[in-house]
Amino acid sequence: MISLFVSWARVSDTTHCKVLALQKPSIFDDRWHMSFFARFSKIFAVSLALAFNVTHGAEGSVVHEEKETKVVSPAPSSTPVAVIVPSNTPSKKEDSNLSVGVSYIFPMFHFQHRLSDTFSLGIQSVLVDYLTPVGNKLRGYDGRLTVNYYQQSLYEGLWIQGAFGIALLSATNNVDTESLTLPTSSVLLGWRWKWESGLNFGFGAGAQYIFNAKTQNFNLDFSGVWPALTLDLGFCL
Repeated sequence: MISLFVSWARVSDTTHCKVLALQKPSIFDDRWHMSFFARFSKIFAVSLALAFNVTHGAEGSVVHEEKETKVVSPAPSSTPVAVIVPSNTPSKKEDSNLSVGVSYIFPMFHFQHRLSDTFSLGIQSVLVDYLTPVGNKLRGYDGRLTVNYYQQSLYEGLWIQGAFGIALLSATNNVDTESLTLPTSSVLLGWRWKWESGLNFGFGAGAQYIFNAKTQNFNLDFSGVWPALTLDLGFCL
């Protein structure tokens, strides 16, 4: 800018140059000099501000993009998911019960099988071996079909039994022998206790009826109503 000013002064006329030369010290040193440095300072400040804004504006955009990227990309969920697998283990069903004990004074076994949750159908066999007061022996088997009702659950709780069967007996005095076929029936009322292992204990009392129990060659007559008592220990199958 100073060289341009000097060139312009040279091509001007002499008078004008003189005037400028006379006025140069005061104008150049004060107003022009101050105006030049003021303008230069403003230009420098504006340039510096622009450079600063460009640099930090770019960084700000990068940071903004990074923040947006973090927001858009969700973190994977670490929450555990509970999966319920149904059990395929079948529940235990106690369909049958086998018990041994005594019926009145004779050995007995009794097998029962489920009809429903409270009823069972059974087969009972009693081994008869009895010595009469006059010395005669009565031996044989008494087989019965039983229907059993349990109030609480199968093979547990209040127990009611009805039975009907045939007794195959023989009477002897060590010399003569006579065979007997006798229809029998009985009714029992009792209780059966059952544990988680399947072991159970039953007790029942009632009455039984024996038909036509009279021998021809021996003085034996045991027809009619007789007491009935049953004690047994069983296990569910």
